[in-house]
Amino acid sequence: MRKSGQKGFSLLELMIVVVIVAILAAVAVPSYQEHIRRTRRADCQAVLLKAASILERHFNVNHRYDNPGTAGTLPTSVPTTCPVDGGVATYTIAATFAPPPASGGAVGSVFQLTATRAGTQATDRCGDFTLDQVGRKGLENTTLTVAECWR
Repeated sequence: MRKSGQKGFSLLELMIVVVIVAILAAVAVPSYQEHIRRTRRADCQAVLLKAASILERHFNVNHRYDNPGTAGTLPTSVPTTCPVDGGVATYTIAATFAPPPASGGAVGSVFQLTATRAGTQATDRCGDFTLDQVGRKGLENTTLTVAECWR
């Protein structure tokens, strides 16, 4: 097909290489994106556990999880966002405080932290993470199980 001494690739050979690269990219890119989402999830779970630890220390001193002066608010030392991706938080953390069920105790004696998806993580299939004062892990806005998403 080629004349003697000609160098280079034919259009057919080039197209075969382009198709192979496209197939590899179609498999690799979604896999890489899921890996990044999983990493952000794990980072946020670590931040939630750290926030719960800070709340426990706060409880030991103040005998309540929320701020004594402004009931229902997080102490300032508790992080309110999870890992930042390009300057935008991937999760935002909020807390709800309540009295213990059926005890009539003080409002700040029970908490639930919720990490809500944001930014690049907004469409993550694992939904929003929850963690309470006894270490119960949960998920909201998803059909997946805790075992599938909390690692």
